[in-house]
Amino acid sequence: MIDYNAIASAGGFGKTAQKKPKESAKLKQKKPLKSNSKPVPLELKREVLRVKGNFCLAGFCPICGGRAIVTEHDDAHHYPHRSRGGKDCVEHLWIMRHECHMKLHLHPLIEKQVFAEILQKANEMLKKADKDEKENTKRKAKAS
Repeated sequence: MIDYNAIASAGGFGKTAQKKPKESAKLKQKKPLKSNSKPVPLELKREVLRVKGNFCLAGFCPICGGRAIVTEHDDAHHYPHRSRGGKDCVEHLWIMRHECHMKLHLHPLIEKQVFAEILQKANEMLKKADKDEKENTKRKAKAS
């Protein structure tokens, strides 16, 4: 299993360079939900936070550096997107600050890169866990 808290506490992928937002951008209100989308239940958001940690995008956010603390009242980001088959499940949901969520949707190439890095890290962690398990099995066999 992937330890998202460990990745986040290690600093995720770090903060990327960003431009200062324009004054008018700071004054924008939260956009209402689209009419065809339903809100993600709070219980499901809590489960996502329990599994993936309380950091923005589980510590991988390229906007805030993944260091911002999030709660069930922050935005739920689907990857893959709902329009591409994403479901309301722990595996497809990521909790993000609203500002980070909106910026990520404005930059789909960055989003794609971030999730490619997440998948790469997950695969590396799984390989390491498999290797560790094999070594432990060998040690137990030798000890017997």
